[in-house]
Amino acid sequence: MMDAAALEERLAFATRLAGEMGRQALARQGARKGPTSFKGHQDYVTEVDGDIERQIAEAVARAFPGDDFLGEEGGGGSGRSLWVVDPIDGTANFARGGHYWCVSIAHMTDGVADIGVVAAPVLGRVYAARLGGGATCDGKALRVSATTRPAEAVIEIDWTPTLPRPAYLASLDRAIAAGFEFRRSGACALSMALVAQGAIDGFAECFTKPWDALAGCVLVREAGGIASPFEQGLLANRGNPIVAAGPALYDPLVAATGYLAAR
Repeated sequence: MMDAAALEERLAFATRLAGEMGRQALARQGARKGPTSFKGHQDYVTEVDGDIERQIAEAVARAFPGDDFLGEEGGGGSGRSLWVVDPIDGTANFARGGHYWCVSIAHMTDGVADIGVVAAPVLGRVYAARLGGGATCDGKALRVSATTRPAEAVIEIDWTPTLPRPAYLASLDRAIAAGFEFRRSGACALSMALVAQGAIDGFAECFTKPWDALAGCVLVREAGGIASPFEQGLLANRGNPIVAAGPALYDPLVAATGYLAAR
């Protein structure tokens, strides 16, 4: 694994860069954001996505020329020291002028997520964490929710066309039957940051991409929560299921969604 000093250097770099890119994207959201197109069903992409990812990739190459890079829009490699970036997670919200979107920057060493930064510029927040270093929001320590009962919990259960509608509706039905209240906001990285903050109690999605959940995994784990072993086979699969929650709610959420085998 990478030593603490090298991780700390990368964390500081990613925190500054995510904040800067978030502010730039926000300024362009309020002005001319460029054409909007679709990569798939309800899968928005704007001119801003590509521009922000290019700037992040160039900044990484200058600061850490030996590191590799994987982005949602441009793809990339799979090296031992790997940056994984979603320039705008929640592009559908961004393109419609909404607030629920973010810039997500993660880093992996030897296949393990060890840095996660999520900048939510409309909310004025930057969430940051590194392996063994705790999680913060604008410098203040984060802790997952202390909620222990599903009947008192609010969770996010996101949807993807990967899961047939009947199976998704069945997972919602089980979650409701277990007592959970649920939301769907359309930005995995930001939702997982809110789990780390304790603002929501859990998050689940049957299949999501590396750039959507890796930063959130580090945030949740370093805030005292549990994020499922998302990294296992991640780059080969180009995605995995994800469940994240506080320790008391993780197993009930796994059981309710059915996205993972029980521990």
